[in-house]
Amino acid sequence: MPDYSINVHFYFPERGFISSTDELFSKAVEDSNNPEVQSDLNNLFARVGATEGVHQVLSSIPGIVSHSHFTGSSVTEALLKVEDLQKQDPDRLDVSIHSECNHCLFRKKNEIEAPGCWSRFFVEPTIKNADQHVYDLIGHGNENESENGYYFQEQIPVPDHFAAFDQIKKSIGNTITIQQRRYLQLLKAKGNSVPKIWAKKGLNSLNQLTFPLHFIDFEASTFALPMNRHGGPYQSVYFQFSCHTMDSEGNLTHYEWLDDKPGSAYPHRDFVHNLAGIDGIFEGTIIQYSPFEVQAINNLIREFDKNSMIHEDELDILNRIRMSQNGKDAHRFFDLSKLVSQYYFNSFIQGGLGLKDVMNGILNYIESEETADSYQVDLAGLKMDLLENVNGERINPYRRIQNSESNILDGSEAMNAYLALKSGRVSDDERELIPTLLRRYCALDSYGQVILYHHLKKIAGSMDGENFIHY
Repeated sequence: MPDYSINVHFYFPERGFISSTDELFSKAVEDSNNPEVQSDLNNLFARVGATEGVHQVLSSIPGIVSHSHFTGSSVTEALLKVEDLQKQDPDRLDVSIHSECNHCLFRKKNEIEAPGCWSRFFVEPTIKNADQHVYDLIGHGNENESENGYYFQEQIPVPDHFAAFDQIKKSIGNTITIQQRRYLQLLKAKGNSVPKIWAKKGLNSLNQLTFPLHFIDFEASTFALPMNRHGGPYQSVYFQFSCHTMDSEGNLTHYEWLDDKPGSAYPHRDFVHNLAGIDGIFEGTIIQYSPFEVQAINNLIREFDKNSMIHEDELDILNRIRMSQNGKDAHRFFDLSKLVSQYYFNSFIQGGLGLKDVMNGILNYIESEETADSYQVDLAGLKMDLLENVNGERINPYRRIQNSESNILDGSEAMNAYLALKSGRVSDDERELIPTLLRRYCALDSYGQVILYHHLKKIAGSMDGENFIHY
């Protein structure tokens, strides 16, 4: 577009800004020329010009952000070079493994079995487990390993005193440390014997929980434009929850709520009153994975407390949820992530100890056992077996709940989908699809905790002494 000029500006929200306009988010989309809206937007953002810097990059790409083959070229020249390289050899640019491979989506094969670039371009004949990369190790130190020339887990040396599971098991006391997890991953990559499951007696705290159990997951959005009067930039907006409630007989009931109304009316009152509609929510134990949900309750209490006379009902609900009906429950909010990080090792878990990684590791373990049958679930009307093989392989359930053209795979994508829905800048098909995908995604998060609970409870029931070990 040679006739177009480019002017670039960054807009940074002022931390101390307080909105004088209700629903500033939707009004900025619908009528940004409204004087009241324009005044708030002018006060909210500080503008920094970047036109000159962009033109400099367009004319000469700096080496700090480019491969040496393109450094100093203009963007136009770089595009021509890429085209020429593709004509010469469509399979390869002259690149090597580097630290940014850690974040690359194409490092490994994808869900449709397309090969990853490492298996095509960085073949090491001596490596037996070429899909076990250094960047998949749990914990810190991966960049240091790659800087030392170790890109595959089996290349990394293990100290003699951690060269077998029995030595690792004896190394440190009552918890399983990140260091122990790393060495177990390395031993597995090297072909050494490691247990499928290793657990510590701390799992027995599950036996202290009071029913009903509420496996709950919240979704939140943070955005520069406040959604309510007196709100500030990047204020948390809790727009969805899913809760699977289990009674003492093991029966599950699913509750959910999503702010899918048009426009952007502030949803927190509805959020709180729908939470109160969960049967037995003021009793028993609220189970979460990470401290996010209890922090959300505390944030909402602080928010409503600023106008306590107006929000007396909401504050009563939230305080009763936080403290429980009888005030005696030892574990009102119980964080499963602490249980996993301290007392549970699963050799099928890769990359981290987030809920999705752990749930997939547990499903892979269950699938590996001869007794595994099925794991049926209904997610917003989508019925599926979480252990069902697709083309001979069990696919990540977060992939299976998606639409063929749209994906919500993590909290950031859920937030962006919600903001798109509230802005109204979506097609009719998207307006219908987004709430369905959000409900499936959030329901799978809360149901994943149910899977985790059943699995850990079974192990706790089989605990013999200090450890549970299963090869």
